[in-house]
Amino acid sequence: MIGHRSTRLFLSVRRVACLVALCGLMALTLSAVAQEPPEPATPARTPSSVPDPDSKDAGAPALPVRSIPNRPVSHSLVTPDPLKSAIPLVEPLPPEKFDTWFRIGYLRPATESPLGEQWYRDLQTALEADPEFAAFIEKEVISGVALRPCDGPVDMLQRMLQSELDMVFCPAMVYAQERIQREHRSRYRVLFQTQRWRDLRDSHGGPYVRHRGVLFVRRGSDLDVDPEQLGKEAIKSLLADRILAVSGSYDAAGYFYVRKKLWDEYETAPKEVLFCRSPEEVVKAVVSGLAEVGGCEEHVLRDVFNTLPSGLYQRPDLDSRGNNDFVRVLIYTQWVPVDPVVVQDYYFETPGLGGRQPIGAEIGRAAANAVKRFYNEHDDPTQRAPRLELPRVDADLAYDLLVKDVELTRGYGW
Repeated sequence: MIGHRSTRLFLSVRRVACLVALCGLMALTLSAVAQEPPEPATPARTPSSVPDPDSKDAGAPALPVRSIPNRPVSHSLVTPDPLKSAIPLVEPLPPEKFDTWFRIGYLRPATESPLGEQWYRDLQTALEADPEFAAFIEKEVISGVALRPCDGPVDMLQRMLQSELDMVFCPAMVYAQERIQREHRSRYRVLFQTQRWRDLRDSHGGPYVRHRGVLFVRRGSDLDVDPEQLGKEAIKSLLADRILAVSGSYDAAGYFYVRKKLWDEYETAPKEVLFCRSPEEVVKAVVSGLAEVGGCEEHVLRDVFNTLPSGLYQRPDLDSRGNNDFVRVLIYTQWVPVDPVVVQDYYFETPGLGGRQPIGAEIGRAAANAVKRFYNEHDDPTQRAPRLELPRVDADLAYDLLVKDVELTRGYGW
């Protein structure tokens, strides 16, 4: 009996606790609702509250930030034209425009050079006036032609490595060094080879224009003897202490291959070098006694004496062995490719594509045609400028041996 009473008492207490908790929850809910601010009443919209969009006195409607203003409904939206709706509404792309100039690089001419600054300014004028090239300027594909004179071979090489030049009249050694420093992945291609009237195709009738260098001595020096009679050891000892006059370290035929020939033949080369800036000055330095030994291109040595006034000496021209009253030729180098004219890959016309050339190749072709006409129309017996010859085959191959020789001589200790 006592157990039943205890159970009933426990259940009554539990029910009272549940009722108390439920009443507390309802009180909290009512207090939260009472604390919320009342929602502002939305005023009733009247016809006068909406301004007439066609009225001149109507101000700008108070639209939300991202709302689209009311516009007249287009008829095409009501009854869409199936033909027009099938065409995507995309604006046509403007023609490709280069916000750049066609940049021509060249070595800043020396004072005595026949190709002065005016020559290149005339070339710039002729290129911009050429109808084929000028069409790209009129279409705003390019801005025009810009001349970029370089202060020397090193400056030109650095600009080529930075792709700052589009067409370059460069020494062969500069082109070879650019290929080497890019690990044989050059960004330039040979477009022309420069040919003077004494430059020849190679001796085996190959497709490239080549010339060769000479090592010559002043008449009256102890080196003024037949090399075959003097012997290798005597020449080696005599050359070791002499001053070698050259035009510059980037002269392939007159410096690089002359030194390479001396090293290959006699395992030596003059330790002192006199840089004269031009091959013509090299000949003058040797004849005047500033240096006993000089290196330059063969045609330069002949041309200097041919241009002197007659009557100054008895034998102005070099004989078949390279001798006259002033100099004796000791060594002839191998045949070397002449200086090229190169363009960036983008402007090089790839053979075999026909009419599917990219726009850059079309610009390069127009520039090449205009530049070649300018040079070759100014060709004359005085050889103020070289002719520009198109290689019969891929001219880059002509400079492969030069690149290999430059890499090979890194171990010579020059």
